[in-house]
Amino acid sequence: MKNAQKEQEPFVFEPEEEEHKSANPTVLLAGISQKPEGILRYEGTGGYSDLVIEKDNYVIGSAAECDGRIPSATVSRRHAKISKKGAVFFIEDLNSSNGTRVGGELLNYKTGMSLQKNEVVMFADEKFRFI
Repeated sequence: MKNAQKEQEPFVFEPEEEEHKSANPTVLLAGISQKPEGILRYEGTGGYSDLVIEKDNYVIGSAAECDGRIPSATVSRRHAKISKKGAVFFIEDLNSSNGTRVGGELLNYKTGMSLQKNEVVMFADEKFRFI
């Protein structure tokens, strides 16, 4: 009797039908829970939103097509750009009418300056803090 049990083939599960596999696919959470790389926290009085920097090249201005929009009359349509190189963020003014200041220093056109955590950034008269 023991030999008869050994000769039985093992139980094999049948594969699911294709329609059941794709009915409710599992979604990978890896890309959903990423923290933003940098944030410009709004500290002005105009009631504008914080700017969340999630791209390596992030354009800030009053135009609707900008990545970070500040709809203020004093902010140029394409005011400044923040770029990321490695782990370091750089900011440059894009020839704005009212200037960009970092830590009180006025940026020259197309001259990049590194951004440090907790540094104050002014786009014209709109105040943000880089966190």
